[in-house]
Amino acid sequence: MSNEEFYSSTIHELNMRIEEYNRKLKQDMEANRISMTFAIASALKGKDFKIFKDENNENQQRLVTKEEKERELNELKSIFEKR
Repeated sequence: MSNEEFYSSTIHELNMRIEEYNRKLKQDMEANRISMTFAIASALKGKDFKIFKDENNENQQRLVTKEEKERELNELKSIFEKR
């Protein structure tokens, strides 16, 4: 921003520019924080380490037996029958 632009701007225009600058600065800082988190996790746990769990694999690995289903269903029925 040139001096001429600065002095010809209204306070509202200057505030908008400052808010935009602060928003951009916060976004850059958040991006850097996320990058550093991934870098540290990779360095400590190896390159195959995943910070976020794969929900699909987790669901496939957990099998519920028929007895567990019946027990949970009976518990829910007893809860809702009381109402």
